[in-house]
Amino acid sequence: MLKQLFAEFNSRYDAINNYLVQIERECPTLELLENAENSDFLKQKIIDYFSLCAEEFYWFYHKKRIDNLIWNSWQSGMNYWYNNVPAIKSLWEHE
Repeated sequence: MLKQLFAEFNSRYDAINNYLVQIERECPTLELLENAENSDFLKQKIIDYFSLCAEEFYWFYHKKRIDNLIWNSWQSGMNYWYNNVPAIKSLWEHE
C-alpha cells in the first residue's frame, strides 16, 4: 500500500508543481496573485495542493501508512511553499 500511495501522491504533486513554481516566480504575493490573468485557475491549483497535503497527512498520521522518512521529506516541501511564497501562506491562513 505504501508504494501505491507514494506513487499516487507523487504523481499528483508532479501535476501541480509547475504551477507552484509559476506562482513563486510570477505572483508570489496575494496581491500579485489576485491581479494575475489566470488568478482563479492558479488559486485552484493552490487549493488542490492543500488537499493533497491533507490527504498525505491523513495517511501518515491517522492511518500510519506513510513511512517517517517519506513524511519528513513531504513535510519539508510543504514548509518550503508555506514559508517562501506569501500568496500560498495567505491562502492557507484563509482556508
